[in-house]
Amino acid sequence: MTEQQWEFCQLHLYSWEEKRGKWYYELRIFYFGEGGDYFTLSTKEGKNARAWSYNPWVTAMSRLGSYGWELVNVQHGTAGSDMYGRGGLIVSNNCVAYFKRPAKPGRPVTEPKLVLD
Repeated sequence: MTEQQWEFCQLHLYSWEEKRGKWYYELRIFYFGEGGDYFTLSTKEGKNARAWSYNPWVTAMSRLGSYGWELVNVQHGTAGSDMYGRGGLIVSNNCVAYFKRPAKPGRPVTEPKLVLD
């Protein structure tokens, strides 16, 4: 019996900022395994800059699940406060989700490509 081999990836939501009523997200995925790499899925600057009408974090997590990745853990940002000074809130920026899936010989860890609409 052979020991199960795993591939891993991390989905990072770094931060967002509002500009003229539009939200910009910094979302990256890091793959670990044979041929691992990282990709910037959406950014606030550069060629991938785009305002999103939804939070791409949720869509990316859902797509990874449909591609066979299993959610292992989620780490949220620090506790913050709202505009009224009420503390103890979990802020959704600076989130990291950790995923794993069984390694499959011949399949690059980066396949299928995670594409956001």
